Amino acid sequence: MSFNHRLSIERILRQALPGTDLTGDPIPMTKGLHNESWKVETCRGPLLVKTNRKIEETRQHFTRAANASQLACEYEIAVPEVFAHGTSSFFLDDDAQGREALTCFLIQEWLPGQDAEDYLRVASSSEALRVFYDLGFLTGRLHNIPYAFGMEGACADDAREITRAKLAALLERNRDCGVLSEDELAKANVAVQSLLEQQVGSVEPRMTHHDLHLPNMLVRSDGSVALIDLDFLRPGDPLEDFVKLELWAFGQSDHRKSFMSGYGIGNIEPWPSDAETRIRIHQILNALSYISFFSANGPSELPEWLERLRALCGT
Repeated sequence: MSFNHRLSIERILRQALPGTDLTGDPIPMTKGLHNESWKVETCRGPLLVKTNRKIEETRQHFTRAANASQLACEYEIAVPEVFAHGTSSFFLDDDAQGREALTCFLIQEWLPGQDAEDYLRVASSSEALRVFYDLGFLTGRLHNIPYAFGMEGACADDAREITRAKLAALLERNRDCGVLSEDELAKANVAVQSLLEQQVGSVEPRMTHHDLHLPNMLVRSDGSVALIDLDFLRPGDPLEDFVKLELWAFGQSDHRKSFMSGYGIGNIEPWPSDAETRIRIHQILNALSYISFFSANGPSELPEWLERLRALCGT
């Protein structure tokens, strides 16, 4: 923890939550790809502070996260309450000259507990099944929340239009990073458009986490579960949330079965007949997203995601 980090977080707290003083050094959180995060002990209790210097992109993410979190809390979904978000100046790491940069910040409730990935690593088989059931039930309830056109962050009344807009943005982003050829981008576009045509009717946008995997699920001290890391919480096709679950959470078939049992009880809608088609769409979009991200932040990861994309597109 650098001296400059402490000064910066103190400044953010004074600006956003006047009268909230630090009572100890902020503790950096090591998991997560996109933001810098700290657990901070304050006079009002522990808080989580997130910062990111990508101003335009992050301002939108944090605003939507705050609004969606408020809506989820209104529906009594177990998520952390967001107390404040905005922009502030942040001292550069260990800069003796005291130079600063503008940063986005988000301050939220600190939920005590253990992320589900760590918890399940040592849980008994029966306890693991119980946790997966509860996580499925909670996810199903989240996906019940309607997000009609005109509500904050809802840009269409059919989730397929949200998917098309996301596809266009990802194709442009990958074109800029130059990893995929124009032929490969065209094949990805054709694959997604074809799958969209195979969907059965329109898809009502629902509250969707968009980054749902075990590190973003929390097991609390009383055994209850919660959803955390809400930066991308917004309207969409709820089946997108099954992409990362299938990749990284359902290592055993009984874990998936238990999750789906809970999901079926928590969600009021029947499991759709075109679920496989819709999940495959979002698997392709997920691969495109990771290829563009790792082209700049982790080139050693690229071969795995390139192979996955080509398999999904049948090339």
